[in-house]
Amino acid sequence: PPSFTTIPTGVTCFGDNSGTFDINVSGYSGAYTYEVFNSLGTSVLGPVSANTTTNPETVTGMQAGSYSVVITETASPFCNATNSVIISSPTEPLTVVALETSNVTCTDNLGTITAIASGGWGTYQFELTGAATVAYSSNGTFENLSAGTYTVNVMDAGGCIASDTVTLIAPTPINATVTPNTTLLSCFGDTNATITVTNVTGGQGSNYLYTLHMISPTTSSSGPQSSPVFGGLGAGTYNVEVSDAFSCIFTSADVTINEPTQIQASLVKETSQTCLTQATLTLSASGGTGPYTYSDNITFTPVLGSFTTSTTFSVPVGAYEYYVQDANGCISIVSNEITIDPLPTLTLNLSLTNATVNCAGDSTGVVVATAQGGLGNYIYTLQDTLGNTIPATQNSPGIFTELPAGTYQVHVESGDCLTTSAPFTISEPSAPLIAPFTVTDVTCYGANDGSVVINASGGTGLIMYAISPQLNQFFETNVFEDLAPGNYDVIVQDELGCYLIINFTINEPSPIIISIVPSSIIPEVCEGDMDGEFSIDISGGTPPYSVSIDSYTGPYTSGAPGQTQFDFIGLGG
Repeated sequence: PPSFTTIPTGVTCFGDNSGTFDINVSGYSGAYTYEVFNSLGTSVLGPVSANTTTNPETVTGMQAGSYSVVITETASPFCNATNSVIISSPTEPLTVVALETSNVTCTDNLGTITAIASGGWGTYQFELTGAATVAYSSNGTFENLSAGTYTVNVMDAGGCIASDTVTLIAPTPINATVTPNTTLLSCFGDTNATITVTNVTGGQGSNYLYTLHMISPTTSSSGPQSSPVFGGLGAGTYNVEVSDAFSCIFTSADVTINEPTQIQASLVKETSQTCLTQATLTLSASGGTGPYTYSDNITFTPVLGSFTTSTTFSVPVGAYEYYVQDANGCISIVSNEITIDPLPTLTLNLSLTNATVNCAGDSTGVVVATAQGGLGNYIYTLQDTLGNTIPATQNSPGIFTELPAGTYQVHVESGDCLTTSAPFTISEPSAPLIAPFTVTDVTCYGANDGSVVINASGGTGLIMYAISPQLNQFFETNVFEDLAPGNYDVIVQDELGCYLIINFTINEPSPIIISIVPSSIIPEVCEGDMDGEFSIDISGGTPPYSVSIDSYTGPYTSGAPGQTQFDFIGLGG
């Protein structure tokens, strides 16, 4: 009998009829038939004619399973032989599941498809087709995919292919409603506004995160947070960013929260206090929402008053500052401080150093009045003791000059502040300084024996004298002798400087001139007769004249009053 072997090849894919086996005949040559029976003994193929001229003989179209193959010689002796063959197959059909493992985001192509194969012959190769194409490889993960429809093909080691389709959907944009609880704060500097995000749709659809951005007056961010409410907000411009895990981002339109202008309180001294009136202050305010109330403490207990833009009021001495509250209850920072100092007491000091009259009858008294305190701008008035104004020279305020002896007082006005000094007296010497004098001329021409005697009285204290030309040298003596002829000045001055100037002249006689009376010489007739004589005529000097002959020491014979001619007789030659 013939013998043969079967060499099977498994099916390509689970459930198909791509299995084959080879019939390799030995020990026989020639024609034969073969028939294939399944495990139930049922013929599934044949008999089929074959010939060993084609050896081995390939049988195709077999499904997976266990078979028996019978070959029969077609020539005598028609022997046959049987052999078994097993067509192998995967245990399960080849399948693939394609999953979207990373979503397409709102901002970029980051979708991912992951393919998982099972069954078939293993050793899988994956291919992507559709919105993007990726050739077969062992990598079953496809990344960086944009939105679209994709088919994943898987091929096993036997070349069997399975497919799955996935659609990557781009998320719809996030949309939301962003609402502030107010667009105008009650007070400058308030931080009690809120912004709430509602009606959020799109994107991932849940698990949103919220971030608040301040755009002005400074830039800052708060979040991200899961709560859609942002509180504790002050004035500024904001927007809200809503994001999700798909990188979808919604940015709202700008939301502006305004605030009133800051309340500014300003305090000025309107008028200064006087001796009769209090100072006044003016408190004004701006900003916030009028009208305003004010207080001297931040608790506003008590409220001192109200005003629209400003108010003026009187205050005593002290320090003042105020808080201002507007119609919304907003309180300003404290105003500037103004201190009303006590008004200095108006006082009057008198300098009476020169409040005297040195010379009786003069008007040389001087009083210097100096005021302090009050309101300044002093007006000085000289008065008598009854308060009547006395006209007086006042070249400088408070300096009264050219005053005669008397009793006075000084009154000063400083605004409505008034004060009057105690009475004071300007005195003068009890008697005026007088200086009668007696002048004695020089006795003879060329002599220096003139004199003056000054009998001064009155004035004050010791009287001193000075005579020209040394008028700066004073003496206690009132007699000046040995004066040459000429004009003189004498200053008579008392202890207070009261003085008189005396002018006088020391005269001198003209020179004595003796002349012989013409034809008056009579010679002595005879020696010893003693009958000679002559006559002289005298002029100058100071009559009456006295004459002496031949002797300065005399004796002198006095002439009669008015006599100018003298006769000398009984003379020897």
